[in-house]
Amino acid sequence: MGQQAFGKDVLAKLLDTGTDEVVAVYCEPDRDGKPVDPIKEFAQEQGLPVHQPANFDDAATLETLAGHDADLMIMAFVNVFVPEAARETPRLGSICFHPSLLPLHRGPSAVNWPIIMGATRSGFSWFYP
Repeated sequence: MGQQAFGKDVLAKLLDTGTDEVVAVYCEPDRDGKPVDPIKEFAQEQGLPVHQPANFDDAATLETLAGHDADLMIMAFVNVFVPEAARETPRLGSICFHPSLLPLHRGPSAVNWPIIMGATRSGFSWFYP
């Protein structure tokens, strides 16, 4: 689950390793007048199922998510609320990847702000949402 170039890059790396099977990709719905999300384009090019639910509270969305029988959901650049019912659907739950040393630079532009602020170190965080 993710969006934009950041989510696409995480998906590409997962596919490149060849270690794990990616069973589906979830991203935000298309918006009129906006370019197609890079993660959606890439996932479709790879032949992966793409889902773009309006929210994750809907019973049909949760049923579709459960139908993938995933072991783990990886969330990369997700800025919508994903309720516990969705996060706990995969067998091992979910993990989230954030491109900063949390709690520093939480939120959008987490890669840009350390550079703008002259930080001498940066990194990334994996956590259980």
